[in-house]
Amino acid sequence: MLVAAVGAQLPGASASESAVGAGAEEITLRLLYQLIVILLATRLVTAVVRRLGQTEVSGEILAGLLLGPSLLGALFPDLMHTLFPPSTGPIFTGLAQIGLIFLMFQIGLEFEFTRHLGGSRRPIVGISLIGLAVPFALGYLTAPWFHARLSEPVPLSGFQLFFAVAMSITAIPILGRIFMELGLSHTRTAALTIGAAAIDDVSGWIILGAISLLVKGAFSWAWAIPRVAGLAAYLAPVFFVVRKRASTAVPMRSPHDAARFTTG
Repeated sequence: MLVAAVGAQLPGASASESAVGAGAEEITLRLLYQLIVILLATRLVTAVVRRLGQTEVSGEILAGLLLGPSLLGALFPDLMHTLFPPSTGPIFTGLAQIGLIFLMFQIGLEFEFTRHLGGSRRPIVGISLIGLAVPFALGYLTAPWFHARLSEPVPLSGFQLFFAVAMSITAIPILGRIFMELGLSHTRTAALTIGAAAIDDVSGWIILGAISLLVKGAFSWAWAIPRVAGLAAYLAPVFFVVRKRASTAVPMRSPHDAARFTTG
């Protein structure tokens, strides 16, 4: 309500452009229709995949593929554009990013990294290196096969590097959801996997950005050094200041404590 009131009083905002105007009401109505369609499709698909012994998150991904260009857009493009007009795309992107942030916080709270890993970092580093090197090598070797089937010609060397790095990046939110659905989030295996995947993702995205600039001929150390320094400046206080204060402010619970809390 506060945002709507402020938006309505912005200079130059007409009734149709304000947060309480007809344009906003139309966008809100479209969003509600879209959310209803997405939720119904997700519930239907997840019910089917659960019967097949799969996790709910796999059903959610499948529902997204069915409602996207892969199926609905290919068979009924007009219907897809009617249900999901481009005008609501940025809003859905913002909602998705907010949901992703909350999911990552949930993963951080659910998984017991300190309890299972402690001060031992060697297993995580080893798993991370293998998890980064093997997909990178396989992606680099198989990239020419995919390159030959591209609709638009691009340089093979750049495509190979881009494809190899893309194959090395892990979807941590999906991986975390799978562990939580299977009830394995409190295990050492889950902590090792998520920890190694986090290192892979940070390294992979940095390498991917550098490769993209190299292919375009726009890479420079003036671009790379500030970003690496910014990442280090962010991680240092998080690990050495925020982490210690959070561990004292939020008491850690074991799975047995959580079970007693739930059943009691």
